[in-house]
Amino acid sequence: CDLERPECRQCSRLNYICPGYRHGLDVVLRDQTTSLVARHRKTTCETPVSPTQITCKALQTPSLPRDITYSLESHALAFLFSSSDITPARDTRASHGHLDFLHPLCQNVAPNSPLALATSWLGVVVMGMYNRGKPYSLEGQLIGKVIKSILAAVADPISSLKDETLMAVILVAYGEHWRERRYGTYQASAIHQQGAESLIRQRGILNFNDGLSLALFDAVRHNAVGFAMSGSINLRNWDLWNIREDMRQLCNSYTPATELDGYGVTMVALKQQLKSKELGDGISLRESLFKLLEHLRSWQYRVPREWLPQLPACSMPSYPPPKICFLIDQWYLIQLGVLHLIRELHMKTHAAETAILQDMWEMECIDNIIASEYLILSREQAQTDSRQSAYIDGNFPSVTVQHCADLLLGPRFFSQILDNLDLLLSNALEELNLSTRVAVRYREVITWARREQATLKEAFALVKS
Repeated sequence: CDLERPECRQCSRLNYICPGYRHGLDVVLRDQTTSLVARHRKTTCETPVSPTQITCKALQTPSLPRDITYSLESHALAFLFSSSDITPARDTRASHGHLDFLHPLCQNVAPNSPLALATSWLGVVVMGMYNRGKPYSLEGQLIGKVIKSILAAVADPISSLKDETLMAVILVAYGEHWRERRYGTYQASAIHQQGAESLIRQRGILNFNDGLSLALFDAVRHNAVGFAMSGSINLRNWDLWNIREDMRQLCNSYTPATELDGYGVTMVALKQQLKSKELGDGISLRESLFKLLEHLRSWQYRVPREWLPQLPACSMPSYPPPKICFLIDQWYLIQLGVLHLIRELHMKTHAAETAILQDMWEMECIDNIIASEYLILSREQAQTDSRQSAYIDGNFPSVTVQHCADLLLGPRFFSQILDNLDLLLSNALEELNLSTRVAVRYREVITWARREQATLKEAFALVKS
């Protein structure tokens, strides 16, 4: 197939009208189209079957014939490349680099390459979450092929350094992460993240070769920050992100979101330094923590103005989408983590601290995270006159199971925020000398976070069933 227009030679030879592909996936789909047409020409059918009927039959049968399987993969790929995470209409300033170069990469890969198989698997995963609320049986068949193909590529000295191989591992970790949030399955994304970090270490200076390599590096670094904040992965490999200052600035300048990841990297590195036995008087560490805190506070002035909630006097309020709200909540969490490190440093070095100002700063971060629940969980709802997030008392909002089950992105984002908030506050209660007022407030917030998390898990179980 030479991909000519208006029709390719392969379709001309088969006397088949070449439909073309909307998203430029000809290289991936051309063999599937030829195989599908050949099989249909050999089959005599009294009544023509429409593509919609084929797709419906594929969704209902547990064991799919090969041609229908290809049809489902084709629909999933078209669905993936038209979804909001990849289309040009999305806000690329909030990107961490995961899917930025997926479209151009897929135009130059072989049909059975790790990237092609991983993209097909991710498409089936995403389409299952959006359309059905539960996974397709095809996911299990595809993931086995994906892992086998990735292992073969990693074993090859040349293929292991290619961008396509690293991109395939990132896609698998990306898909497994959202599957875990949606279905509550075994945490396989941590395993794939460790594999991606191994490839990053092996690639060395190639990680900064061009924009594509930089985006992939930022994507793996973002996952590392998320795992470190959630306590899912040990920090023994954190030296991987201790790169030169010029390279660090290059990575941070990719988007405002990756700049925030850079601050997360610094926070975790300082946390490791605080845990070491050779702390000394802690003056240099204290200066580094306050410098990081200043950079974090100034980050809000470098992000687009429309990212922050706006309340104009004579018009309807303007709120950012759930993904932006999730990014802002991450900003609050990193600030809260740095403030806790400052408390721990003062406790170890017996230094004086301005407790009142620090308490107010921490409470401000926590209150803003609590207030963001309505923004994250109501953006996807259809317009309605009544608020879906009801307040059960004077301080904390609460949502219903059915409301969360009707949404997709918002509950997954907020579930991750609640996990990190619970972990931060629980560790602070165990390790820090908090005042009675702050400790009581922390326990109240933890109780609220766990109640909302239970509601989200119940909603996920309802969707899964």
